[in-house]
Amino acid sequence: YLAFDYDEFADKLSGKLPFAEYIDIKPLLSADDYYTTDTHWKQESIIDVAEKLLTAMGAEFTADFRENKIEKPFLGVYYNQSGLKVPTDEIIYLTNDAIDNAVITNYDTGKPVNLPVYDMSKLDTPDLYEIFLSGTVAVSVIENKEANEKRELILFRDSFGSSIAPLFIGSYSKITVVDIRYIASGALTGLVDFENADEVLFLYST
Repeated sequence: YLAFDYDEFADKLSGKLPFAEYIDIKPLLSADDYYTTDTHWKQESIIDVAEKLLTAMGAEFTADFRENKIEKPFLGVYYNQSGLKVPTDEIIYLTNDAIDNAVITNYDTGKPVNLPVYDMSKLDTPDLYEIFLSGTVAVSVIENKEANEKRELILFRDSFGSSIAPLFIGSYSKITVVDIRYIASGALTGLVDFENADEVLFLYST
């Protein structure tokens, strides 16, 4: 499956990958779904995007999310670049029982390291958006021990995938999250189990 939030690239790429089904998410997105001071999606605003993607892939979706607010103001990449005094953003992150009990393993260090879905150690860094899946990670595996069925997703993504991937956790027993900006494709052998994947999703934004 392919999903993008901009038309020109989607048209070019989907036409060259006839084996993949294109899922158009652009109609669900507006300026209000993005932070004022940052390029990224607000997680609480893209539940409908997650639902469309999961439904298109034949996965079950339940929107039983709880909202949690980070008290520290969010100053995104545009805040200092603009040279203007603009209102700060706030980060709201969503949880449910599946997210709370998920186990994430990060392989960036060369050995498995367990991490939380929302990494609160990132509150002490300049980029609060990195609380989502600990930010830019080449390969990580999310396991949902409470899944109703064995179903696996491989998600190729950029930084936008950090905030939407947690919304997929309740629908899969295992999600392998890959950011090929930080790892050579040839190095994925042994880290990514393509044989048992039910779906593979390429999800990219601007």
